Amino acid sequence: MTRDERQQVGLQKWMKYNCRATLMWATGTGKTVAAIKAIKLFLTKNENKVITVIVPSEYLKLQWLQKLFEQGLIPQVSVEIINSAINKSTQIDFIILDEVHRMASTFFYLIFKQRNPKIILGLSATFNRLDGKHELLNEYCPVCDVITVREAIENDWLSSYREYKVVLQVDDFSVYQEKTQEFFSTFAYFGNNFTTAMNCVAGVKKGNKVVVPAHIVRYKYAESLCTLDKNHPDYRNVVNGILKEVTAVAFSWNRALQARKEFVMNHPKKIEIARKILQARPQSKAITFSATIKQAEKIKIGMSLHSGKTKAKNKITMEEFLKLPYGVLNTSKSLDQGADIPGLNLAVILSNSSSSLQKTQRIGRVLRLEEGKQSEVFTLVIKDTNEEHWYNNSTEGKEYLEITEAELDSILRYEKLEKTTQEGYSVDPLFRF
Repeated sequence: MTRDERQQVGLQKWMKYNCRATLMWATGTGKTVAAIKAIKLFLTKNENKVITVIVPSEYLKLQWLQKLFEQGLIPQVSVEIINSAINKSTQIDFIILDEVHRMASTFFYLIFKQRNPKIILGLSATFNRLDGKHELLNEYCPVCDVITVREAIENDWLSSYREYKVVLQVDDFSVYQEKTQEFFSTFAYFGNNFTTAMNCVAGVKKGNKVVVPAHIVRYKYAESLCTLDKNHPDYRNVVNGILKEVTAVAFSWNRALQARKEFVMNHPKKIEIARKILQARPQSKAITFSATIKQAEKIKIGMSLHSGKTKAKNKITMEEFLKLPYGVLNTSKSLDQGADIPGLNLAVILSNSSSSLQKTQRIGRVLRLEEGKQSEVFTLVIKDTNEEHWYNNSTEGKEYLEITEAELDSILRYEKLEKTTQEGYSVDPLFRF
């Protein structure tokens, strides 16, 4: 079956869902192409209807506008960014939701009621969310068809790739151990309950809105620790004394939490190894994913694109990068989702999270099919830290090879490793699934 035929199968399934469903297809398998086919089919019988594409970012908006212009679909089809689209009340007859999983947040979810679309086409490579809110989307646009990365690679719709988990050992690991000890000693004060501890720091939130301020949460927690009856004459004084302790412990816990995260996300060893990989692949077209803008700028090989720059500067950077046969584009989170950059065959991930959604999206940047292309993904993980746990969560069900720094050197020299994958197969530096 060709990719075009497979896309038609997906659209037929969407129609069986009364044209209110989501295509969960791996990056590069033709979600945008399928959406344009659906738009053209709709316009054959509904010339004067309102069609709008909703996207999560400015970059995706420009990408969509270009493709719609090429197909002669401007101005019949408009493109809006979700942040502004949510504030409008005009009805949409046919709405295409790119990266539809983003619409399941408490705020963005209102798009369905605000714009009241009759026909919905959701597009996503990763429908499921860590917070479980994708369940909200099932009311309006449940998944009707799935194309996995494996299916796409086996059918030559995507380039093959190999991911390496590069385990790093650092000289100052004792710093992490100290912060970990502080973290768990203070965490125990809150019964090892992350929600309780975090609410004492940041308050109770609903979406991005604080509905119960942190000082009130801390006071109520202090009351729960007080053994005196509320009618006791010393009750208030005792609670206030406990409150001071709760406040001090909560802030100490949060400092340790942030210090541990900072240690693994922005450790200088990651910059060192990222540079080594990039310098060993001078003829590659590469993208790096950093934890922060500051980290992305520190790599100092190639260009950088991130939210710390103006839209105009980022647009120029992208236009220049697209023209290059090879080079490096350093990002933080700006291009995690939806970016279509031809030629990418190398990704270096310096920061990790537990999100399989983010991981899948990042790997998707290097999978678009090009003749003879095989891609490499290097994910840098500091040994024996909580980052290993994040990596395992985000990579569950995916294939990868865990290597040491010494083995990385062999990989960068294209030497075959005397090592096996989790499935027991010996591997070359690059191989197909």
